[in-house]
Amino acid sequence: MSFLLTCREESHLWIAEQVRYGEGETREVREWNRRTHLRRRYSRVNGIENRAEGEKLPVNYL
Repeated sequence: MSFLLTCREESHLWIAEQVRYGEGETREVREWNRRTHLRRRYSRVNGIENRAEGEKLPVNYL
């Protein structure tokens, strides 16, 4: 069973810190929308902990 969850960086500082300093992969995609180039950046980190304290579960972040 899989779940897809979302969170704001301000609300989940622990996850944001692990993503920022963790070993992961970042990909940038650039596309033209007939007016300007759009740049989208995606980050992926596998196996980060979902909480700073209490019961911790390893999660993947995209």
